Amino acid sequence: MKLLILILILFLSFCNFKKNQAEKNIASEKRTDILLLKLNWFEGDVTILRNNVKVSIQSDIELEKEDLIETGANGSAELLLGIDHYIKIGSNSKISVTNLLTTNGDTVTSISVNEGKVLVVTKIESKEEFTILTPNANADTNGSILLAEIYPNKNKSKDSVCEKNTCSTKLIALNGNANIKNASGVSDLILEKNFQIHIGNEENLAQNNILPLDKNSISEIKNMITFHSSEQILDPKHLEDLKITSEINAKPAPVIPVMTKKKALPIQKIPAKKTQINEKAATQKKPLTKDIHRDRLKLEPNKKF
Repeated sequence: MKLLILILILFLSFCNFKKNQAEKNIASEKRTDILLLKLNWFEGDVTILRNNVKVSIQSDIELEKEDLIETGANGSAELLLGIDHYIKIGSNSKISVTNLLTTNGDTVTSISVNEGKVLVVTKIESKEEFTILTPNANADTNGSILLAEIYPNKNKSKDSVCEKNTCSTKLIALNGNANIKNASGVSDLILEKNFQIHIGNEENLAQNNILPLDKNSISEIKNMITFHSSEQILDPKHLEDLKITSEINAKPAPVIPVMTKKKALPIQKIPAKKTQINEKAATQKKPLTKDIHRDRLKLEPNKKF
């Protein structure tokens, strides 16, 4: 009898343990739906759509999974991702962010860029995984500064969604490296610091698709690297490197030859002009002498003619 009671107690304890473990797994699964993202700053025309419904926008608003952030022609926004990662959205852009926290504590973030341009700044100290998704390419990165820009083709209609055949993607690495794949996931390239790649609807990517930064790319980066935050987001060294790169890629100024005639210009003509001015001034003193003679002709107070 005692043995039966002991077996019953062990069975109930085992069931209770399984129940608690199942509840923990459910709780951990719920954690994967948490989006660690908020709107840090915005200006101009910025809209947040949640389930196709506009959300009232304000600074420090917490964003949810699959929220669509849109900016107009004069709009711009900055997002804080996690603790120390930042996303800057340019004008005429559409993006959405999915941030999943796994059961072992790692974070996997996907940034979908549907239109426009986005600058993503991730810190190298974190173990998080970041993927930038565009209609033409996927970029896996960590501890880098990447600019992604979508260009519509001529055959894209105004209200249609960007696709592989109607848009192209430009990726620029200001810092760190990124693993680049095309939309089909066939090709795999490494985009290094101060390099860029332009991807269309090609099936395979070649190493010669990666080019150094040009003047236009540097200008695009400079328009996006300013953040409105009290914390220092970009390392000054990166900005200095960008300045040096800009000077290297800039076209040299044309050298204007010095004409020999300019050297032969007589400098002594200037005092000669002054003497002419003095001569004119001397001639202007004549009316003063006339006034003096007139004063001499004046009668004294008690004398008459």
